[in-house]
Amino acid sequence: MENKITSIVLDKNYTIVPDAACWQLIYRKEGKINQETGKPTISRDQTFHANLSQALHTYIDLELRECSDLKEILDAISALEKKIDKAVGGIKRS
Repeated sequence: MENKITSIVLDKNYTIVPDAACWQLIYRKEGKINQETGKPTISRDQTFHANLSQALHTYIDLELRECSDLKEILDAISALEKKIDKAVGGIKRS
């Protein structure tokens, strides 16, 4: 039986999931409780990439957008490298 990757959890909002044709970077975040339904509002986004490297580059780009100066960018890159190393070590396989 082949040891296939089923998902890579990058953080509480981002997960990478492979399918037969590509790699999907999935964003999911729960927001405030909707007063009418009693359920949280869910923000979702999904992008498709030809390979894992492209999906990771998109994730890094999205995370660095909030940085305002070079020191913040360098600190964020260091933190993201650690986060990705940890995520890759905890890859879920089937």
